[in-house]
Amino acid sequence: MAKKITKKNKKEKVFTNNDVMSLLENMSDGIEILAEAQEGTQKTVKAVERRLDSMEKKFDKIDNKFDKIDNKFDKIDGKMDMMQSDITDIKFKVDKKVSYDDFKKLEKRVIHLEHMIP
Repeated sequence: MAKKITKKNKKEKVFTNNDVMSLLENMSDGIEILAEAQEGTQKTVKAVERRLDSMEKKFDKIDNKFDKIDNKFDKIDGKMDMMQSDITDIKFKVDKKVSYDDFKKLEKRVIHLEHMIP
C-alpha cells in the first residue's frame, strides 16, 4: 500500500543566502543570454525587412515597366486593327479596278472603233 505523505513526513529544505544568491546569479546570466539572443534576432529581422523593402521597390519598378509595355502593345494592337481595316478597303477597291491587260484590250477596241467612224 502507498504511504500517505503527511506534514510530519515532509521535510522542508531551507536555502541559505549564498544558495539563493547563486540561483539568482544563474537566472540573471540566463536572462542576459536570452536578451542578447533576442537583440540579435531583432537585428536580423530588421535586416530582412530592409531587404524586403528594397525588393518590393524593385518589383514596383518592374511592374511599372510591364504596364508601359502593356500600353505599347495596346497601341500596336490598335494600329494593327486599323491596318487590317485599311487593307480590307484596299482589296475591295482593287477588285473594282480594271486590270492592265483588260485596259489594253479596251484601248485597242476604242482605237479600232475610232478608225471605223468617218
